[in-house]
Amino acid sequence: MNLRFKKLYIYISIFIVLFFFSYFIVKKVGYFNNQTDEPVYQSMNIEEKFFDQTSNGIVPNDLLLLYSHPFNKKSYLLKTKEKQIEHEVLIEENGLFYIDENSNNKNIILWSNLGNSLFEIEQDGYKQNKVEIGQPLNFIVKEKDIEILSLNTSTTENSILINIRGEQFKLIFKPLIINATHDEQYIYLFGDIIEEERSVVYVISKSSKQVIKEIPIKQNHASDMLIFNNNLVISTEKRLTIIEKESFNVDYIDINNKLLSFDQLHTYHNKLFVSYYDKGYTGLVILDENFKVLKYKTFNFPYMRAKFNGTYLYVMSQVTTSYNKTGHGIIGVFNIEKFKKIGQLKTPEKEHKLQDFFILKKGDN
Repeated sequence: MNLRFKKLYIYISIFIVLFFFSYFIVKKVGYFNNQTDEPVYQSMNIEEKFFDQTSNGIVPNDLLLLYSHPFNKKSYLLKTKEKQIEHEVLIEENGLFYIDENSNNKNIILWSNLGNSLFEIEQDGYKQNKVEIGQPLNFIVKEKDIEILSLNTSTTENSILINIRGEQFKLIFKPLIINATHDEQYIYLFGDIIEEERSVVYVISKSSKQVIKEIPIKQNHASDMLIFNNNLVISTEKRLTIIEKESFNVDYIDINNKLLSFDQLHTYHNKLFVSYYDKGYTGLVILDENFKVLKYKTFNFPYMRAKFNGTYLYVMSQVTTSYNKTGHGIIGVFNIEKFKKIGQLKTPEKEHKLQDFFILKKGDN
């Protein structure tokens, strides 16, 4: 084999490996249609019922709406004002599926699990800064004193880049490290170790910068993590996972023996609020400081992605039909104290699907 064909063979082999790895990651985490593991056909049937619904009721906050496609280098960021589109910004990048906030400066971070870069932009969308990061992201945390990035370095390696008050360090794990949170002493990483078909929480000391504990977890796919009443709470797939911070003892909670798919976590007035989806529909559960279930309810509203804001839960879904593959989006708003849907926003139909949204605080408009 001459040198030119040998090089070509190597390039093709690398491309095939990366393609199937990316495909596997997308299928595993479910980014194109739904962040949940709900079957796509089931979600689509539910959403089709909501295709003709319109905006109504109360939507307390203005929103940012992200439209994108994995293979088209035109993404759109729309800003709402009192349920109307105030302005629209074109971002020349494909596959932007997530919106997060840099709490240092209140800038918006747009990113994808497929690309090697992210966009940090001001909330009005006019000033954009593209940041090359080298590998696809699993998640990003940017807060006042800490920054955590999880990068898919290869099919066998997941790099975690940590910056604590300007002091940077790097740790290597087996993929996939899919979520993180922290307290004064520790960083907690949740990993679904794919090749070993097991899940684990790594506890990292902020002072020593080393893993001090590896906790096996019986549940997988951590959508969210937070600290509540001296416990690490994880919204794992079918049960809530509770880890006592001092002893590292692990407990699991379900809701009246129902295997619900838990998603986002929120604390308010010393209570824990958890969003879930049940056969594609939106659900909400409240637990007290001892993790006793106070109330839960499943609503007649489709669920794709959800975010808490104060006393409200915002739930987004792509809305398509068998004859309209693009469709629009719909965002429902629920009062978490009254357990009541108070309004909804029908988002515009674009050439791409609605991928994510961001809730603007009152002073940020």
